[in-house]
Amino acid sequence: WVLWTCSAVLVSVHLAGGWEILVLFSGIADAGLVSGVVWLAYLAIEPYARRHWPDSLISWNRILSGRFRDPLVASHVLAGLLAFFAADFIIDLVYAAVSGPPLAPYAPRMASLNSPAHFAARLLNAVGTAPLEGMIILVLAMLLRLLLRRVWIADLLTSVLLSLGGGALDFSNPSHFAATAAAYVLSNYAFLWLLRRFGFLAVMAMALMTNLAGNTVPYTSSLASWYAGRMLVGIAIQLAIGAWALWVILSAKR
Repeated sequence: WVLWTCSAVLVSVHLAGGWEILVLFSGIADAGLVSGVVWLAYLAIEPYARRHWPDSLISWNRILSGRFRDPLVASHVLAGLLAFFAADFIIDLVYAAVSGPPLAPYAPRMASLNSPAHFAARLLNAVGTAPLEGMIILVLAMLLRLLLRRVWIADLLTSVLLSLGGGALDFSNPSHFAATAAAYVLSNYAFLWLLRRFGFLAVMAMALMTNLAGNTVPYTSSLASWYAGRMLVGIAIQLAIGAWALWVILSAKR
Protein backbone atom coordinates (compact mmCIF):
# COMPACT_ATOMS: atom_id res chain seq x y z
CA TRP A 1 0.00 0.00 0.00
CA VAL A 2 2.81 2.42 0.93
CA LEU A 3 4.78 1.67 -2.25
CA TRP A 4 1.76 2.14 -4.52
CA THR A 5 0.80 5.38 -2.75
CA CYS A 6 4.32 6.82 -3.07
CA SER A 7 4.41 5.80 -6.73
CA ALA A 8 1.14 7.61 -7.40
CA VAL A 9 2.30 10.73 -5.56
CA LEU A 10 5.52 10.89 -7.59
CA VAL A 11 3.76 10.88 -10.97
CA SER A 12 0.80 13.10 -10.04
CA VAL A 13 0.48 16.76 -10.99
CA HIS A 14 0.87 18.85 -7.84
CA LEU A 15 -0.59 22.30 -7.26
CA ALA A 16 -0.37 24.65 -4.31
CA GLY A 17 -3.97 24.54 -3.15
CA GLY A 18 -6.84 22.42 -1.96
CA TRP A 19 -6.58 20.22 -5.03
CA GLU A 20 -3.43 18.68 -3.54
CA ILE A 21 -5.53 16.97 -0.85
CA LEU A 22 -7.70 15.34 -3.51
CA VAL A 23 -4.60 14.13 -5.35
CA LEU A 24 -3.28 12.56 -2.14
CA PHE A 25 -6.62 10.94 -1.31
CA SER A 26 -6.88 9.57 -4.84
CA GLY A 27 -3.46 7.94 -4.61
CA ILE A 28 -4.26 6.47 -1.19
CA ALA A 29 -7.64 5.17 -2.40
CA ASP A 30 -6.26 3.47 -5.51
CA ALA A 31 -3.39 1.87 -3.61
CA GLY A 32 -5.70 0.86 -0.78
CA LEU A 33 -8.11 -0.84 -3.18
CA VAL A 34 -5.38 -2.95 -4.79
CA SER A 35 -3.80 -3.77 -1.41
CA GLY A 36 -7.19 -4.73 0.03
CA VAL A 37 -7.95 -7.07 -2.86
CA VAL A 38 -4.54 -8.73 -2.49
CA TRP A 39 -5.05 -9.15 1.25
CA LEU A 40 -8.55 -10.59 0.85
CA ALA A 41 -7.27 -13.02 -1.81
CA TYR A 42 -4.51 -14.12 0.56
CA LEU A 43 -6.96 -14.67 3.42
CA ALA A 44 -9.24 -16.66 1.13
CA ILE A 45 -6.59 -18.91 -0.39
CA GLU A 46 -4.25 -19.42 2.59
CA PRO A 47 -6.27 -22.26 4.23
CA TYR A 48 -6.22 -24.24 0.98
CA ALA A 49 -2.51 -23.53 0.46
CA ARG A 50 -1.76 -24.75 3.98
CA ARG A 51 -3.77 -27.91 3.35
CA HIS A 52 -2.27 -28.86 -0.01
CA TRP A 53 1.15 -27.12 0.04
CA PRO A 54 1.97 -26.53 3.72
CA ASP A 55 5.68 -26.01 3.00
CA SER A 56 5.02 -23.22 0.49
CA LEU A 57 4.32 -20.58 3.16
CA ILE A 58 7.14 -21.28 5.63
CA SER A 59 9.74 -18.89 4.20
CA TRP A 60 7.03 -16.33 3.39
CA ASN A 61 5.90 -16.24 7.02
CA ARG A 62 9.50 -15.98 8.19
CA ILE A 63 10.23 -12.92 6.08
CA LEU A 64 6.97 -11.32 7.22
CA SER A 65 8.19 -11.75 10.79
CA GLY A 66 11.41 -9.89 9.94
CA ARG A 67 13.81 -12.84 9.76
CA PHE A 68 15.87 -11.41 6.90
CA ARG A 69 18.98 -13.39 7.86
CA ASP A 70 17.23 -16.73 7.77
CA PRO A 71 19.06 -19.12 5.40
CA LEU A 72 15.78 -20.61 4.17
CA VAL A 73 14.48 -17.16 3.26
CA ALA A 74 17.69 -16.29 1.42
CA SER A 75 17.80 -19.61 -0.45
CA HIS A 76 14.23 -19.21 -1.70
CA VAL A 77 14.93 -15.64 -2.83
CA LEU A 78 18.04 -16.84 -4.65
CA ALA A 79 16.01 -19.63 -6.29
CA GLY A 80 13.54 -17.06 -7.62
CA LEU A 81 16.39 -14.94 -8.95
CA LEU A 82 17.99 -17.87 -10.79
CA ALA A 83 14.62 -19.00 -12.17
CA PHE A 84 14.06 -15.50 -13.58
CA PHE A 85 17.38 -15.51 -15.42
CA ALA A 86 16.67 -19.00 -16.79
CA ALA A 87 13.18 -18.06 -18.01
CA ASP A 88 14.39 -14.78 -19.50
CA PHE A 89 17.20 -16.61 -21.30
CA ILE A 90 14.72 -19.08 -22.80
CA ILE A 91 12.46 -16.32 -24.14
CA ASP A 92 15.37 -14.31 -25.57
CA LEU A 93 16.88 -17.42 -27.16
CA VAL A 94 13.63 -18.48 -28.83
CA TYR A 95 12.85 -14.96 -30.00
CA ALA A 96 16.33 -14.64 -31.53
CA ALA A 97 15.95 -18.05 -33.21
CA VAL A 98 12.71 -17.07 -34.96
CA SER A 99 14.18 -13.67 -35.99
CA GLY A 100 11.06 -11.81 -34.96
CA PRO A 101 10.50 -8.12 -35.60
CA PRO A 102 11.62 -5.58 -33.00
CA LEU A 103 9.31 -5.33 -30.04
CA ALA A 104 7.24 -2.21 -29.60
CA PRO A 105 8.33 -0.19 -26.53
CA TYR A 106 6.28 -0.86 -23.43
CA ALA A 107 4.42 2.35 -22.57
CA PRO A 108 5.12 2.43 -18.78
CA ARG A 109 8.83 1.89 -19.44
CA MET A 110 8.84 4.81 -21.87
CA ALA A 111 7.10 6.98 -19.27
CA SER A 112 9.97 6.30 -16.84
CA LEU A 113 12.23 8.32 -19.14
CA ASN A 114 10.23 11.51 -18.56
CA SER A 115 11.93 12.47 -15.32
CA PRO A 116 13.75 11.00 -12.30
CA ALA A 117 10.43 11.11 -10.42
CA HIS A 118 8.78 8.90 -13.02
CA PHE A 119 11.72 6.51 -12.89
CA ALA A 120 11.54 6.31 -9.08
CA ALA A 121 7.79 5.70 -9.38
CA ARG A 122 8.42 2.80 -11.75
CA LEU A 123 10.90 1.26 -9.31
CA LEU A 124 8.40 1.53 -6.46
CA ASN A 125 5.69 0.14 -8.70
CA ALA A 126 7.90 -2.81 -9.68
CA VAL A 127 8.35 -3.73 -6.02
CA GLY A 128 4.72 -3.13 -5.09
CA THR A 129 3.37 -5.13 -8.03
CA ALA A 130 5.31 -8.29 -7.11
CA PRO A 131 2.88 -9.30 -4.30
CA LEU A 132 -0.07 -8.73 -6.64
CA GLU A 133 1.42 -10.91 -9.37
CA GLY A 134 2.49 -13.58 -6.91
CA MET A 135 -1.01 -13.67 -5.44
CA ILE A 136 -2.57 -13.98 -8.91
CA ILE A 137 -0.36 -17.00 -9.62
CA LEU A 138 -1.13 -18.59 -6.25
CA VAL A 139 -4.90 -18.06 -6.50
CA LEU A 140 -5.10 -19.20 -10.12
CA ALA A 141 -3.01 -22.33 -9.50
CA MET A 142 -4.98 -23.24 -6.38
CA LEU A 143 -8.42 -22.67 -7.92
CA LEU A 144 -7.62 -24.72 -11.01
CA ARG A 145 -6.11 -27.43 -8.84
CA LEU A 146 -9.34 -27.63 -6.80
CA LEU A 147 -11.56 -27.58 -9.90
CA LEU A 148 -9.64 -29.96 -12.16
CA ARG A 149 -8.31 -32.32 -9.45
CA ARG A 150 -5.28 -33.09 -11.61
CA VAL A 151 -2.17 -31.16 -10.66
CA TRP A 152 -0.42 -31.41 -14.02
CA ILE A 153 -3.53 -30.33 -15.94
CA ALA A 154 -4.05 -27.38 -13.58
CA ASP A 155 -0.39 -26.35 -13.92
CA LEU A 156 -0.49 -26.55 -17.71
CA LEU A 157 -3.69 -24.50 -17.93
CA THR A 158 -2.32 -21.95 -15.46
CA SER A 159 0.83 -21.56 -17.56
CA VAL A 160 -1.24 -21.06 -20.71
CA LEU A 161 -3.47 -18.44 -19.07
CA LEU A 162 -0.48 -16.55 -17.71
CA SER A 163 1.11 -16.58 -21.17
CA LEU A 164 -1.80 -14.79 -22.82
CA GLY A 165 -0.38 -11.43 -21.77
CA GLY A 166 3.11 -12.09 -23.10
CA GLY A 167 4.52 -8.95 -24.66
CA ALA A 168 6.98 -10.78 -26.91
CA LEU A 169 4.51 -13.15 -28.59
CA ASP A 170 5.23 -13.13 -32.33
CA PHE A 171 2.04 -13.18 -34.43
CA SER A 172 3.82 -12.74 -37.78
CA ASN A 173 3.29 -16.39 -38.76
CA PRO A 174 2.04 -19.62 -37.11
CA SER A 175 5.49 -21.13 -36.54
CA HIS A 176 6.81 -17.98 -34.87
CA PHE A 177 3.71 -17.79 -32.68
CA ALA A 178 4.03 -21.45 -31.68
CA ALA A 179 7.70 -21.04 -30.76
CA THR A 180 7.28 -17.85 -28.73
CA ALA A 181 4.08 -19.12 -27.06
CA ALA A 182 5.83 -22.34 -26.05
CA ALA A 183 8.69 -20.31 -24.57
CA TYR A 184 6.23 -18.24 -22.55
CA VAL A 185 4.37 -21.32 -21.32
CA LEU A 186 7.67 -22.88 -20.24
CA SER A 187 8.83 -19.72 -18.49
CA ASN A 188 5.49 -19.31 -16.70
CA TYR A 189 5.66 -22.93 -15.65
CA ALA A 190 8.81 -21.92 -13.77
CA PHE A 191 6.56 -19.90 -11.42
CA LEU A 192 4.56 -23.01 -10.60
CA TRP A 193 7.68 -25.13 -10.21
CA LEU A 194 9.05 -22.56 -7.77
CA LEU A 195 5.76 -22.56 -5.87
CA ARG A 196 5.79 -26.33 -5.41
CA ARG A 197 9.54 -26.77 -4.88
CA PHE A 198 10.47 -23.69 -2.82
CA GLY A 199 7.28 -21.84 -1.91
CA PHE A 200 5.44 -18.55 -2.30
CA LEU A 201 8.45 -16.38 -1.45
CA ALA A 202 10.40 -17.75 -4.43
CA VAL A 203 7.49 -16.86 -6.71
CA MET A 204 7.45 -13.35 -5.29
CA ALA A 205 11.21 -13.03 -5.84
CA MET A 206 10.91 -14.12 -9.48
CA ALA A 207 8.02 -11.68 -10.01
CA LEU A 208 10.11 -8.87 -8.51
CA MET A 209 13.07 -9.65 -10.77
CA THR A 210 10.76 -9.74 -13.79
CA ASN A 211 9.30 -6.35 -12.90
CA LEU A 212 12.70 -4.76 -12.33
CA ALA A 213 13.91 -6.03 -15.71
CA GLY A 214 10.80 -5.42 -17.81
CA ASN A 215 8.83 -2.58 -16.25
CA THR A 216 11.37 0.09 -15.30
CA VAL A 217 13.20 1.46 -18.36
CA PRO A 218 13.66 0.26 -21.97
CA TYR A 219 16.60 -2.06 -22.49
CA THR A 220 19.61 -0.72 -24.36
CA SER A 221 22.79 -2.52 -25.35
CA SER A 222 24.76 0.73 -25.52
CA LEU A 223 26.11 2.06 -22.25
CA ALA A 224 26.61 5.41 -24.00
CA SER A 225 22.83 5.91 -24.13
CA TRP A 226 21.59 8.74 -21.94
CA TYR A 227 19.22 6.45 -20.03
CA ALA A 228 21.67 3.54 -19.65
CA GLY A 229 22.32 4.64 -16.07
CA ARG A 230 18.69 4.08 -15.14
CA MET A 231 18.78 0.61 -16.69
CA LEU A 232 21.90 -0.16 -14.65
CA VAL A 233 20.07 0.85 -11.47
CA GLY A 234 17.55 -1.95 -11.99
CA ILE A 235 20.35 -4.43 -12.72
CA ALA A 236 22.23 -3.25 -9.63
CA ILE A 237 19.16 -3.87 -7.46
CA GLN A 238 18.89 -7.40 -8.84
CA LEU A 239 22.57 -8.08 -8.20
CA ALA A 240 22.34 -6.59 -4.71
CA ILE A 241 19.44 -8.87 -3.80
CA GLY A 242 21.32 -11.87 -5.16
CA ALA A 243 24.50 -10.88 -3.28
CA TRP A 244 22.53 -10.46 -0.04
CA ALA A 245 20.91 -13.89 -0.44
CA LEU A 246 24.24 -15.55 -1.21
CA TRP A 247 25.92 -13.81 1.75
CA VAL A 248 23.19 -14.98 4.15
CA ILE A 249 23.46 -18.56 2.89
CA LEU A 250 27.26 -18.70 3.07
CA SER A 251 27.48 -16.99 6.45
CA ALA A 252 24.88 -19.22 8.12
CA LYS A 253 26.08 -21.62 10.78
CA ARG A 254 26.23 -25.24 9.70
